[in-house]
Amino acid sequence: MKRTSFRLLLAVLLAAFGVVAFAQTPTPAPANETWARSGDGRTAPVWWQQHHASRMNSLKAALKITPEQESAWNTYAEAMPPRTGQGPLVSRAELDKLTTPERIDLIEQRRAERIGQMNLRIDATKAFYAQLTPEQQRIFDAQMPPPVPAQ
Repeated sequence: MKRTSFRLLLAVLLAAFGVVAFAQTPTPAPANETWARSGDGRTAPVWWQQHHASRMNSLKAALKITPEQESAWNTYAEAMPPRTGQGPLVSRAELDKLTTPERIDLIEQRRAERIGQMNLRIDATKAFYAQLTPEQQRIFDAQMPPPVPAQ
């Protein structure tokens, strides 16, 4: 009898905690969760643009960019816009009207755009890195996250 009562009590308590957990109000989005246009016309959350600007300013300060390197820094910084919240290329209604081959073509087009953007960033990073002193290169290496391995 005690064992059944214990199990019943345990079940009731777990159910009560479950109800309380589901009743919790979700965390609201940050107050500054607005979208803004970056220089290239794409949109990104304001908080992400602020984070990106802060990170770039920290990197520039850590590297102690000289006046001679300022032009190279500006070229690098322009090639590294903040991430965007770009949605799909077309609306869902328009996407539903496309045939499978047309959708595949759209995917290939988007992939080519992403690869093009990636290549611009790679080229800008290599060009900027070449302008740094060996000490600045060590700092840059330490500040940059390692690439994500392919799976």
